[in-house]
Amino acid sequence: MSVESFLSTTEGVLTALTGLVAALIALVKLIHEVRGPAAEAAVEVPGQASPPAPRPHRRREWPFFAGIVVLQTFVILTSASIGRYAYSARPSAVEASLPEVEITTPLPGQPVELRLSPEGSGAFSVSGSSSGVADDLDRRVYVLIHPEDPWAAGWWVQSQATVDPRSGEWTSRNWFGDRKFTPAPGHRLQLVAVVTRPHAVTFVNDPKDLRPVAQSRVVPITVGATRPE
Repeated sequence: MSVESFLSTTEGVLTALTGLVAALIALVKLIHEVRGPAAEAAVEVPGQASPPAPRPHRRREWPFFAGIVVLQTFVILTSASIGRYAYSARPSAVEASLPEVEITTPLPGQPVELRLSPEGSGAFSVSGSSSGVADDLDRRVYVLIHPEDPWAAGWWVQSQATVDPRSGEWTSRNWFGDRKFTPAPGHRLQLVAVVTRPHAVTFVNDPKDLRPVAQSRVVPITVGATRPE
């Protein structure tokens, strides 16, 4: 619920409550004015028969009924305002179902060991946490890799991660480099995890090109060592 919606709804509730209090005060005053003369005329005098109480003039009756109508109107408006406030204070179904994803391993700046394949690419694992992913067949977790030093444009999209349906924990097997660009100790990379629809894209200029519904923080890592696979 936004601050503007909260203030607007609260203002409406306070206005309705203020009007209700004013209506109650006016109603009590009208009742007193209507019944006052009758109560005074009904006072008994010793030794005399009590005369019948005079019927108030009809012109004094309509404010009484008008007050009741006004009171009922404000009760309805107040109930509606409070109901809207209670409903708007609850998170919507869309807000409650928004997915989240984070990278937990490796940590930012952590040296990572790569297993080199005969083709020159290095393999390493990335893991993390997620919510709102495993229970939706249209959502997948992907890790993207960007060469920071030596620098190269774009992000390489890895195969979709494996997500635990109970905990939301996920793991991804990632590959980087080739025979023309073999990873070496000291190389720096950037990692990011996104939640998006299943696809076959392998390279994007920006992670937002995948139209993710959730994205983790960017995690910088360093190639610490390389070993044959």
